[in-house]
Amino acid sequence: MQYVRFLLLVLLFGSIPTAIVILISKIEKNRTFLKYLPTIILFATGVMFIITAKRFSQGMEGLGYIALAMIAIGCCVLTLTKDIVIDV
Repeated sequence: MQYVRFLLLVLLFGSIPTAIVILISKIEKNRTFLKYLPTIILFATGVMFIITAKRFSQGMEGLGYIALAMIAIGCCVLTLTKDIVIDV
């Protein structure tokens, strides 16, 4: 049950960047780099959460940062998949 709840959370938070990617792809047809910008931002955010969890957290704070990193990386995978589908 927890996995289903986590998957729904990733899908909920992943729908917003995916909608942004769709809007960018419709507006900017010639510049494909702008489509990958939300993916890069989500990946950088996930890496930042992992570094924060490893270096700067105290107690159970790191567990929250790891959960946020998993959500950010999951959203990154969703937007990257959408980018590739739009390009092909």
